[in-house]
Amino acid sequence: MSPSPAPRPGRRRALLARAATAIAILAAVLALAVATAPAAEASPHAFAEPIFSADARGDIVTIG
Repeated sequence: MSPSPAPRPGRRRALLARAATAIAILAAVLALAVATAPAAEASPHAFAEPIFSADARGDIVTIG
Protein backbone atom coordinates (compact mmCIF):
# COMPACT_ATOMS: atom_id res chain seq x y z
CA MET A 1 0.00 0.00 0.00
CA SER A 2 1.46 3.35 -0.98
CA PRO A 3 1.40 6.32 1.40
CA SER A 4 -1.31 8.89 0.87
CA PRO A 5 -0.27 11.97 -1.10
CA ALA A 6 0.45 15.22 0.70
CA PRO A 7 -2.56 17.55 0.92
CA ARG A 8 -2.72 20.49 -1.43
CA PRO A 9 -1.45 23.78 0.07
CA GLY A 10 -4.88 25.43 0.01
CA ARG A 11 -6.51 22.46 1.70
CA ARG A 12 -3.78 22.25 4.32
CA ARG A 13 -4.29 25.92 5.19
CA ALA A 14 -8.02 25.30 5.57
CA LEU A 15 -7.39 22.34 7.88
CA LEU A 16 -5.00 24.39 10.02
CA ALA A 17 -7.47 27.27 10.16
CA ARG A 18 -10.26 24.91 11.23
CA ALA A 19 -8.06 23.42 13.97
CA ALA A 20 -7.01 26.87 15.20
CA THR A 21 -10.65 27.99 15.29
CA ALA A 22 -11.64 24.94 17.32
CA ILE A 23 -8.82 25.57 19.81
CA ALA A 24 -9.78 29.25 20.11
CA ILE A 25 -13.43 28.35 20.77
CA LEU A 26 -12.42 25.80 23.40
CA ALA A 27 -10.14 28.34 25.10
CA ALA A 28 -12.92 30.94 25.12
CA VAL A 29 -15.43 28.50 26.62
CA LEU A 30 -12.98 27.45 29.33
CA ALA A 31 -12.14 31.07 30.14
CA LEU A 32 -15.84 31.90 30.39
CA ALA A 33 -16.47 28.90 32.65
CA VAL A 34 -13.64 29.90 34.98
CA ALA A 35 -14.71 33.55 35.06
CA THR A 36 -18.36 32.81 35.84
CA ALA A 37 -17.95 29.85 38.21
CA PRO A 38 -18.72 30.44 41.87
CA ALA A 39 -15.83 30.54 44.31
CA ALA A 40 -14.85 27.34 46.05
CA GLU A 41 -16.35 26.76 49.46
CA ALA A 42 -14.26 26.68 52.61
CA SER A 43 -12.98 23.42 53.99
CA PRO A 44 -15.59 21.53 56.05
CA HIS A 45 -13.17 21.13 58.96
CA ALA A 46 -10.53 23.21 60.66
CA PHE A 47 -7.04 22.03 59.80
CA ALA A 48 -5.95 22.46 63.44
CA GLU A 49 -8.44 19.80 64.57
CA PRO A 50 -7.67 16.10 64.15
CA ILE A 51 -9.74 14.33 61.52
CA PHE A 52 -9.81 11.02 63.42
CA SER A 53 -11.80 10.47 66.58
CA ALA A 54 -9.84 9.95 69.79
CA ASP A 55 -11.87 6.81 70.57
CA ALA A 56 -11.54 5.28 67.12
CA ARG A 57 -10.65 1.58 67.15
CA GLY A 58 -7.94 0.00 65.05
CA ASP A 59 -4.70 1.20 63.57
CA ILE A 60 -4.11 3.17 60.43
CA VAL A 61 -2.18 0.85 58.14
CA THR A 62 0.00 1.98 55.29
CA ILE A 63 1.16 -0.31 52.55
CA GLY A 64 4.67 -0.06 51.26
